[in-house]
Amino acid sequence: MNLDLWFRGLTFLIFGMMRLYWYLVKHRACFNKQKSQNKSSDFEKIGMIVCACFIGMNLLGFTVFTFENIIFQSLGLILVVLGCGEAIIGRKILGTNWTESYEYQVKKEQQLVTEGVYKYIRHPIYGGLMIATTGAFIVAKTYLFIPVLVFK
Repeated sequence: MNLDLWFRGLTFLIFGMMRLYWYLVKHRACFNKQKSQNKSSDFEKIGMIVCACFIGMNLLGFTVFTFENIIFQSLGLILVVLGCGEAIIGRKILGTNWTESYEYQVKKEQQLVTEGVYKYIRHPIYGGLMIATTGAFIVAKTYLFIPVLVFK
């Protein structure tokens, strides 16, 4: 049994499930509270796609600066689970107040959320995604997680 392949596959599955959740609840949030205006940025959309492809390529094995340590890789998978969990909880608590970051807009009747995880963490979605991204690079067995930590 190759644990490396299991860890990489589970990481893909977790990110895929998180992305599916994001897609499903996005339409509910957009339907319940109308946007004041749409200022989407193609540059940010392209940036997110490039980052996702870069993480995916590393998980598929196209890595540089690699290491071999199954315990460290296990820690990476735990970080992926915790980070995605934090991001999903943050997203769920926002409910209809959530908007895409690249749209820079305020919804009608939007409210500041200060309960749940937002009582303790200002940006749990961003924090969770940073933790999950760091974990994904560790699962991919590459030292590229270090710049993610330094330049967060």
